[in-house]
Amino acid sequence: MLLHYSPFEERANSSQFGKGSVLVVEDDSGDEFFILRTLKSLNLESCAVVVHDGEEATDYIFRTGQHASRSESNDPKVIMLDLCIPRVAGLEVLRLIKEDEKTRHIPVVVMTSSDNKTDINRCYELGANSVVKKGRLIEEFRESVALAVTYWTRINVYYH
Repeated sequence: MLLHYSPFEERANSSQFGKGSVLVVEDDSGDEFFILRTLKSLNLESCAVVVHDGEEATDYIFRTGQHASRSESNDPKVIMLDLCIPRVAGLEVLRLIKEDEKTRHIPVVVMTSSDNKTDINRCYELGANSVVKKGRLIEEFRESVALAVTYWTRINVYYH
């Protein structure tokens, strides 16, 4: 028996997620476009917050700087973190998230185009929940993002 699951056909009631349920940390406008298009196909685009570098990501996550007034109720349910971002590197953002008692429970999905085994292993050593390869084919990347977001926002159960 062949089971086929297409996350693009699934529709969720987005009211079950608070604003900011998916934090996207991505500096490439093309990748950002495809990630947001994927979230839209999952009815999660209204739940997404996009930041473009590591400093803005840490400000958002830890409610500092320009995001100091952000409500705790808008904490991300999952963080989609590009490995190669400016200002504060992706690995450092990951380390900061996973070392802090208040944020270590947030699932972090690292997105990378790197085939470097050392980089990928380091992501897991620092506590990444998943590493998603940015494939050469857009549909492969979109499906990987959709499956990761679907898992962490709809399937995984966690009470914090």
